[in-house]
Amino acid sequence: MNKTGYNYHIDTRRDNLAELSVFLGEPPTFTDLIDQHADADSYAAYGDVTVPVNDAINIFGGLRYTIDKKRVVTIGNTNAPGTFFIEDPTGSFVGTGRDKWKALTWRLGADWHLNSDIMLYASASKGYKSGGFQDTPTDAIDAAISFNPEYATNFEIGQRATLFDRRVIFNNSLYFIKYKDLQVRLPTGTGVRAESAQAEIWGLESELTWRVGGGFVLGAVYAYTHDRLTRFDTLESGVPVSYAGNRLRSIPAHKLTISPSYTMALASGAELDFSADYAYESRIFDDFNNNPRQTRDPTHFVDARAVFTTADKRWSFSVWGKNLTNERTRTFQTDFSGVIFGAFNTPRTYGATLRWKY
Repeated sequence: MNKTGYNYHIDTRRDNLAELSVFLGEPPTFTDLIDQHADADSYAAYGDVTVPVNDAINIFGGLRYTIDKKRVVTIGNTNAPGTFFIEDPTGSFVGTGRDKWKALTWRLGADWHLNSDIMLYASASKGYKSGGFQDTPTDAIDAAISFNPEYATNFEIGQRATLFDRRVIFNNSLYFIKYKDLQVRLPTGTGVRAESAQAEIWGLESELTWRVGGGFVLGAVYAYTHDRLTRFDTLESGVPVSYAGNRLRSIPAHKLTISPSYTMALASGAELDFSADYAYESRIFDDFNNNPRQTRDPTHFVDARAVFTTADKRWSFSVWGKNLTNERTRTFQTDFSGVIFGAFNTPRTYGATLRWKY
């Protein structure tokens, strides 16, 4: 049995300044200024135990009790409604919030070793993310009101195997996750909400490593994810809106990585390694209303590298390239008053690296 205590403290001071100019080259017309001081304490005690039933079967489980405390003082400007506010000292506000959350979380499962190479397992667990306060509140009331903790219950079954004289590793898992009070940020960017959002995610993950022989190794990982909001009722401009049935943010339905490599042993004892990575992700949404304008198209990234390592392993020299197909995709985007703001990934990049271990 393992038993552990845990304590965490953080103290932050943050200034958030955003400026918008109506005409290019002119001084800022709208300014949003948030000055926030927050601190948090987290305490936890947890234990985990594994009980052998026989030589092939184990039962395992654990409990964790957590207490989280958060305090925040926010100074901001609320002279006009909306994301940006006209700068006016008379419109400033001060909001103070304090809250505490407690949670008992757990896990329970079993594994069955069919033989020395194949293991089956099943598990259930419950996780927790503490509540909090808005990072960009609109007024003193919004700054003082906390949002709820998030809970996730996960069920998983899977298999782990090393086959063909340990030349092949083949692992698979199926899972189902149910979220309660999912902490989400509204598409308008107005802050985190967790009062009514619920979601379900289920999927599978498969991993293969095949030592082909002669220095060749092939690795592949595939994941399928089915994600849906089962409930999320909110207000937009005073109008009730339901996002139930929509996809969650930034989750691809399909994700595939293929990684071949080849290692050449030289007569001197040095090694020359060649490897590449191909990564595919299907389209994703960047908001909960699944606005087509905020959809990221499927991506295909290719990286490659060649590494020379001396016989004593102290020196290595590599040449590499990232995003060799010069794929272009948005890594972040948000909708502000009908205009999409975003950032893009790094373009095709080449380089060389020299390493020395001393």
